[in-house]
Amino acid sequence: MIQQEQNYRVILNNCKGKELEIARYLHIITGMEEHEARKIVSNLPIILFESLDGEVCSYIEEAFDFYGIKYKMEPVDEWYDIPEYPSKQVIALGLMVDYIGQGTDYANIARKFDFKINGNLRQTPFLVKDGLSEKQAVELKQELRNMGMSAQVIRSSSEIQAIKKRSLLGVLFSK
Repeated sequence: MIQQEQNYRVILNNCKGKELEIARYLHIITGMEEHEARKIVSNLPIILFESLDGEVCSYIEEAFDFYGIKYKMEPVDEWYDIPEYPSKQVIALGLMVDYIGQGTDYANIARKFDFKINGNLRQTPFLVKDGLSEKQAVELKQELRNMGMSAQVIRSSSEIQAIKKRSLLGVLFSK
């Protein structure tokens, strides 16, 4: 069980064929280049992080459990106060259910939450939307879950962006 106030060392032991997904996830949450993340996950076992706060470790734990990989989180002798972050972001981890019309449902969610469609829903994980309030992020995560996707809400340092209703013409000409 991850304690929010404690720091952890994160060790990645085996990706079990999910190297690409883990590299993409590391790219999203750390901002490192995807090719660097691919090098990291191809040299296992490896210590991914020496000292991460408990909140970030809980995000990583959720994603790693979703992908079914082998990892270890060891407490380190540091305690950390997590600063306040102004907004949240939502990351799509992957499809749990696949059905005809899923792309249309995703397009409707994109219009509702004012974000561009990110191509193929099967190329996960990907950042869905950044700069959401806590309430908006939880609502978006639930909408994605309703359409058969696993998603997670994580903290973000971005400013909260207002969700604007887009007209049909605005949607058509934004591409």
